[in-house]
Amino acid sequence: MKKYDVIVIGAGPGGLEAGRKLAEASKKVLILEKNSIIGNKVCAGGLTGKEIKKIVPPDLLDRTFDQGIICVANKRIKVKVPPGSIATCSRERLGSYMEKRAEDAGVEIKKETEVVSLSQISVICKDGQEFYFDYLIGADGSNSLVRKTLGLKTEKMGPTIQYQVPKIYDDIEVFMDMTKIGPSYIWIFPHDNFTEIGTGAYLKMISFKKVKDYFDDWLEERNIDLSQAKLRSAPINCDYQGFQFGNTFLVGDAAGLTDAFSGEGIYPAIISGREAARKILQPEYHLEEIPKLLAKKYKKERPLQFYEKYKGFSKYGNSLLGLVARSKKVQQKLIRAYLD
Repeated sequence: MKKYDVIVIGAGPGGLEAGRKLAEASKKVLILEKNSIIGNKVCAGGLTGKEIKKIVPPDLLDRTFDQGIICVANKRIKVKVPPGSIATCSRERLGSYMEKRAEDAGVEIKKETEVVSLSQISVICKDGQEFYFDYLIGADGSNSLVRKTLGLKTEKMGPTIQYQVPKIYDDIEVFMDMTKIGPSYIWIFPHDNFTEIGTGAYLKMISFKKVKDYFDDWLEERNIDLSQAKLRSAPINCDYQGFQFGNTFLVGDAAGLTDAFSGEGIYPAIISGREAARKILQPEYHLEEIPKLLAKKYKKERPLQFYEKYKGFSKYGNSLLGLVARSKKVQQKLIRAYLD
């Protein structure tokens, strides 16, 4: 029987961070990852806020920005932000870095090992291997098996579609048209040698087909060359239903901690991974960071709540967005609220 203090399912930022912290405290940790490459995930790689460099070393950041472009009904509005408060980071590069740190701390990582069933004390893999644990951490993304096994509902889901193109764009850009795609938007996130261009739909508000059709037309109108682009799609889970369930924890996308409006998930994944590790090491620890993550998440999701309540006014949405985006005072107020 192979027994571990902690088994982590999923080698994303949350799982790797939790595993490293636990191994540094002399816990026997196993991380099970179904893919052959860590970090090969559909993700725009965006980071926002004052604490970017506290969770991702500066040399891992592809680009940092002091402004962004908001495009509302074909009008481009430049928005200044505090230097370094918006950045992009390659998920594969971040994954490789965090993988090495975890292994150096003593974590055992098994790739190409898919978990197909689990109980309160063990996990069974597709190849027949069974591993036992004292604690389990579900860091297995939006379609989390751990979450499903716990019987949690997932109603707040947002499918995304994204092209990785070799062209390098200058600015982070966001394109909005509330009259056609409601609260959804199209993003352009430049990295050091590629750019992520994508969109998503929050299914409670609008159909994914409607957003995708608009996205296809938008790409064609701008003659964006997709001949060498990589196309990928994945869901985002935004439905938080809890963090700890006995000896089981959910972190990152598996917990539904991703912001439904912006889709940002790297920061909450890493912070929730740290919290899971700390709670395992100190059972009496009173969670501090999870309430902060949730408060920040719900604050960022207010535009969705506003749209759901007043969607009858969506035909005026572009005009209102334009007025808000052009007001320097409103810009700075929103930036402080969003990036703090």
